[in-house]
Amino acid sequence: MLSNQYHIKVDDPVGIMVERSEMMIIGIFGIIKAGGAYVPIHPTFPKERIQYMLDDSACKVILSDAAFIPILQGLSKAFVLNITQLKDSPRDNLNINISPKNLAYIIYTSGSTGQPKGVMIEHGSVINRIHWMHKKYPIYPDQDIILQKTPFTFDVSVWEIFWWSFYGVPLCLLEPNAEKEPEIIVKTIYEKRITVLHFVPPMLNAFLEYLDHSNSSKKMASLKHVFASGEALSQPLVKKFNKLLGPYHIPLHNLYGPTEATVDGTYYDCDSNFNLPVVPIGKPIDNTQIYILDKTVKKPVPTGSVGEICIGGILLARGYLNKPELTKEKFIPHPFKQGERIYRTGDLGRWQHDGNIEYLGRTDNQVKIRGFRIELGEIENALARHPQIHQAVVLVRKSDSGEKELIAYVQNANELTASDLKAYLSKILPYYMIPECYVFLENFPLNPSGKIDRKNLPDPVIESDTPFVPPKTDIEKIMAQIWETVLDRKKIGVHDNFFSIGGDSIKAIQIVSKANQEKMTLKVIDLFDNPTIFELAQKVLYTRSQAHMKQNAVIQKETLDSPQYQHNSLVPDKHVITGLMSEFLNDDALNKTLLTYEIPKENIQAIYPLSPMQECMLFHAIYDNNSAAFLQVDSFRVKGNFNIHIFEKSWNELFKRYDIFRTLFMYKGLKNPLQIVLKNQHFNLIFNDIKKLDSDQQSIYIKNCKQKEVSQKFDLSRDILMRMTIIAVSESAYEIIWTRHHILMDGWCTWIIINDLFSIYDRLLKGMRPDLEPVIPYSSYITWLQTQMDNKAAKQFWKEYLKDYQQVSTLTHLNGLNNPSGRYIIKSKKNALCENLTKKLNEYAARNKVTVNTVVKSIWAIMLGKQNNTNDIVFGQVVSGRPPELPGVEKIVGLFLNTVPVRISFDNSDSFNSLIQRVQKQFFQNEAFNYFSLAEIQEMCLLKEKLIDHVFVFENFPYSGELINIFDRFQFDFTICDVDEVISQTNYDLAVLCYPQDKLLFEIQYNANVFSDSFISQILKQYTEMIVAVLEDEKILTNALYNMQDSQAKLQENEFLQSMMRINEDF
Repeated sequence: MLSNQYHIKVDDPVGIMVERSEMMIIGIFGIIKAGGAYVPIHPTFPKERIQYMLDDSACKVILSDAAFIPILQGLSKAFVLNITQLKDSPRDNLNINISPKNLAYIIYTSGSTGQPKGVMIEHGSVINRIHWMHKKYPIYPDQDIILQKTPFTFDVSVWEIFWWSFYGVPLCLLEPNAEKEPEIIVKTIYEKRITVLHFVPPMLNAFLEYLDHSNSSKKMASLKHVFASGEALSQPLVKKFNKLLGPYHIPLHNLYGPTEATVDGTYYDCDSNFNLPVVPIGKPIDNTQIYILDKTVKKPVPTGSVGEICIGGILLARGYLNKPELTKEKFIPHPFKQGERIYRTGDLGRWQHDGNIEYLGRTDNQVKIRGFRIELGEIENALARHPQIHQAVVLVRKSDSGEKELIAYVQNANELTASDLKAYLSKILPYYMIPECYVFLENFPLNPSGKIDRKNLPDPVIESDTPFVPPKTDIEKIMAQIWETVLDRKKIGVHDNFFSIGGDSIKAIQIVSKANQEKMTLKVIDLFDNPTIFELAQKVLYTRSQAHMKQNAVIQKETLDSPQYQHNSLVPDKHVITGLMSEFLNDDALNKTLLTYEIPKENIQAIYPLSPMQECMLFHAIYDNNSAAFLQVDSFRVKGNFNIHIFEKSWNELFKRYDIFRTLFMYKGLKNPLQIVLKNQHFNLIFNDIKKLDSDQQSIYIKNCKQKEVSQKFDLSRDILMRMTIIAVSESAYEIIWTRHHILMDGWCTWIIINDLFSIYDRLLKGMRPDLEPVIPYSSYITWLQTQMDNKAAKQFWKEYLKDYQQVSTLTHLNGLNNPSGRYIIKSKKNALCENLTKKLNEYAARNKVTVNTVVKSIWAIMLGKQNNTNDIVFGQVVSGRPPELPGVEKIVGLFLNTVPVRISFDNSDSFNSLIQRVQKQFFQNEAFNYFSLAEIQEMCLLKEKLIDHVFVFENFPYSGELINIFDRFQFDFTICDVDEVISQTNYDLAVLCYPQDKLLFEIQYNANVFSDSFISQILKQYTEMIVAVLEDEKILTNALYNMQDSQAKLQENEFLQSMMRINEDF
């Protein structure tokens, strides 16, 4: 295909931008086979760097994955080809004459002029390198496996990519980006029986630290050769290697060479008894000459004297692409062989008396950090291009831990911050070239000749741009101690950015390694995605909850196939304990927990895991026990002949009836959290008499009681997770405050409970036994749920549903307040449509055979699209979570709610009617999988836990109008009035709630530390305006809604809108 269809000829550069995969290998071999030279481009490179490489190399064709094709389009005139198309290409060898002098690849390295330079390597040089390696360290098809883990933009990857194919040895591809994850590397070596692999020394150090801390050295027994190159290998590192891997007879080989000399030019084998003060770079490989020359680059220096290392031989590059002057400067005529060349490395070294070479550093401003060759001048030039920077100098220093760090000094930066400069450089330079520290100076120190005196530049003082917020939770405190140790800093706040206070990829590995020793399951990529202690602590909890949700056993006294269930007699048999439950009660960890909380085994009725939403609430309570999230407080006034004694007895009958009310949630000391149902638990009402207070004093007292309820949190492992306070206001009036934790039940259950409560109250009042029909325990849902947890169809559905989605649909970026570090201050604002408009909305939905939920949800999506400049939106949707296939599910009391993503995509040419038809259809398709854990859904998508920014709730519980019917049925001598929801807070900073009443009510609950009141008011008005627009013009296009002007003035001028809406800012 490349040769015939795209006319690739010998020496033609062909770009390839893919992640490590089999298609990377296929693509490279396809380019070589067609005669071209592959030009590797890493997908994480900034666009500016990618464009320069494409322009400089003049690639005719670029091979890429579908995910990266949008990045490449518009950057080059080259054909951008989906690499998967190569699979269908002919496999015959082409009749192309490729000689040793033709190009094999062009790899770009850092350049001192401010732009990278392309190093052109020929086939003969690669073949020489591979043949020498095989002669020195032979590999065999039935004995060896090479691990390909080096990014293909780094020249060490060359032998990893080609060596195996010369001699028929298997190649194992490490998963993308896992080269920074010691845990995954160890796992791969062990499971795939790897025999050959490579490390740059800093990564080798992190790898060895992980082996030491995890006691995994024995898993490395399959290794035969470990190669190190990229920067100087230290003596302590060799000793650490021999200590951990020497007992398994694994050798370490030190390789040295620049990209211009085809990866490596010298080698040194470190034996198991290595004890030299410095690790040599060794002797030349085959067909290679090493010279150590004086300043004239014409005469060798004596043994033991320092000179510049120069290389000659077949391994030399052709030169630098499109840079003849630089090629002439670096590839000079051979001083001792007519017609040949040598390459000036710029490295200093000396011959030792045993014939090995000792590396001593650089002659210029080129450095190597973490294996990457970096020209400091390229970074200085990039900084100098910033319009607010007068001059810049970049140096390298060693931290106290011995790691090399880039320090940038800038002059006249005009109030720029380190974060500003990092963001600026990230658009130009690869991540490994961005300095960790920045020093802002009014003037640079000068030496007597008027040049910048680099030796007298001040030491950097690393300061965070973020106000200090101390760690609060145990996880945050442990994490802060780890960060302070690794970063060698004091007083790190939970919102300090890791990369702004001196963090880098190697320090990330050290932090993750230490965190994992503290039982925090993390990967290095987690730190890159969550670069603050606050975010990382949340990730730890999220990961733990993932592990907990894989609990498969349901332990309880009765199961759905028990005789009691089959005969519809669901009252628990007090004498039956299943074998599974017996196993739990014999578990030492659980026994210790029960002993800690003083729970006798005799009072345990059932033990089983938590549902996904219960786990979410439990872990939120653990993480922030001061939060009011998931606390529900309602109040109402009872007037008339009300019997408090009977009311209390009725509640205790409910506690006997519903096992969820007698449930505690245990986690301390347990591998997975459990809910433990107690056999007996008495519920005491709290009674206060304030009849003697005047009306104003009573109002203040009641208000204070409500505030106290909000501040008085539950201990989920100890407390009855429900409170009820009865305040006697007069002889015939009572204020009742009902507080419970959402982990017990959802809103669907409220009216089931109220109906049962007053049915029992009515019977007890009449002197009858409170017998009601048997109930199905909440554990039946857990049993059903566990059968679904490994449902491949559900996993595949959500994976496909969210495929390629990578933009957070948010409103926070539009609001200047945005102070997530402060405490959650819950506020809400409400708008209500008038009855006439509500009726029109219901009729419109009915005509289109969709629900009102679908209509208002779709309009919200369009508004979000407008605010985020996209037509592909995802937000959270709270669903009932009640599986219709579970018998009697509509009457079970417990927490079924689940939050799942809803994705709505629209085209500007769509009519709104066609959009809601699609959304409705998709809703029905989603319904079968709405039970699935949000945590697992997030894990499968690109955005992970950042997928959902806020939730949309349509409160259409089936019993929401039952209160009046209940009182009509029982004809009590009292009434209930002044029903008030004091608090019902989610763990999201914003929640949109819709209440389908005679006047459709919209409510936005929000964190006032993140959103301003005026901003929420503006959003509510805009949203309502869009709803009215749909009802005014039922043929409206989504484009018209998308482009509606957000104008408060328009609302005020439109008398029709004013008459159709009731807007209450302080509802």
